[in-house]
Amino acid sequence: PHRVQLCAVRRIEMTLSDKSFALLGRLKNRPFFAVGSIGGAACAAAFDANEYLGSEEIDQVVEECSGPVVCSTSERKAITALLRDRHAEIIQHARSQVYAKFPGIDQPGGGLYPPVRAEACWRDFDKFLQCTSYAAAAGVPSFTDAEGAAIMGELYTEMEVPLDAMCEGVRGLRDAASKAAREAGGDAAAGWRAASGPFEHLIAVLEGYRT
Repeated sequence: PHRVQLCAVRRIEMTLSDKSFALLGRLKNRPFFAVGSIGGAACAAAFDANEYLGSEEIDQVVEECSGPVVCSTSERKAITALLRDRHAEIIQHARSQVYAKFPGIDQPGGGLYPPVRAEACWRDFDKFLQCTSYAAAAGVPSFTDAEGAAIMGELYTEMEVPLDAMCEGVRGLRDAASKAAREAGGDAAAGWRAASGPFEHLIAVLEGYRT
């Protein structure tokens, strides 16, 4: 078994099997997000740093990238900034939605017990939201790397991640982000077209792990 730090922000450690450890290594070399193909150097740097795009980076990505999503540059900038600025409440909504749908999931016998498993889940929600925001900025609905996504599916299976809860949580991210965009109005509301596709793509990828 291997003890690894799963979160760069807080020290979250988990004992992993040899197979899980190997899959994590493969995932590091072949990430879930299509690094280098979507959003250029700015998105690649943000992904590696586990960060949302800053205002200058948003401007750079939006101006340099023109994916198939039909949105103005101001709309893509607005929705990307909104996902960044309101990420904490969006993730909190997703957590609450998981707990409401799966009461006791963080208690002994539940899929998110012990607490380190729940923390890893919320960390993944944050990473998913970051990647969705990069895709929205670039105007690209499908943002995953096929090989990287397959490796992550293997890892989730090996670690017995509760996929029903993960799917519910990502739907919660989508719903909270959509509500935030409607509340903001203006360019952010119009720019939801650039974010809705990446959310639906992400949900489809995670649902595929359950088959």
